[in-house]
Amino acid sequence: DKNTRIVFLHAFDYDLFLENRGKDLLASGNAVFLDSYLPFHEDDEMVGVWHWVSASNYYPNLCKFFDYVEKEQNLRVDIAAHPRSFYEKHPDYFGKRKLDVGRTIENVRGAKFVIAHESNAINFAVIYRKPVIFVITEEMVRNNVAQMVCNIASHLGKVPINIDRPLVVDWNKELAVDTKKYNIFLDMFIKKDCTEDINSWQVVADTLKGL
Repeated sequence: DKNTRIVFLHAFDYDLFLENRGKDLLASGNAVFLDSYLPFHEDDEMVGVWHWVSASNYYPNLCKFFDYVEKEQNLRVDIAAHPRSFYEKHPDYFGKRKLDVGRTIENVRGAKFVIAHESNAINFAVIYRKPVIFVITEEMVRNNVAQMVCNIASHLGKVPINIDRPLVVDWNKELAVDTKKYNIFLDMFIKKDCTEDINSWQVVADTLKGL
């Protein structure tokens, strides 16, 4: 009714961006994979569904793609591990690649480009205007999880690469950033253009003080 006031707040990822703004960071110049911990994600177990992919297929196929990327682009693919992952309890699934937990925003900010499925951390790639290469596997296609990746990729003007098929990557296309689409994504999902560059808690506090 007339007494209702709607206040737009940022996604939490934008608050993290504000907190890290101005901090010195040495760019790695590498690629970073936004890990989703798909073969073991606890959310699947909590809702009683099977895991979308099997570790025995998923990780070797990922590493094969990373090998291809590293050779083609002459860089290293680092792993931004899912915050609720426990890779210390698993074998070395990523072929001795650098693996970080809890430093996703730093890894994305310093990367040349990002590799991802449907991770929420894609927000950081949009904020920092990093190219995103979306990837899927045949298992993800069969279990319909690939459609989620396709939906997110379409917002940034991308089509996911099926890494189980012969690899022919158009690097000019994949490493391009469509600024218009990135701006629309930012406005739709991360931060409204009309909001100030201050933390969400400060927006709430200022709103309450102004009532």
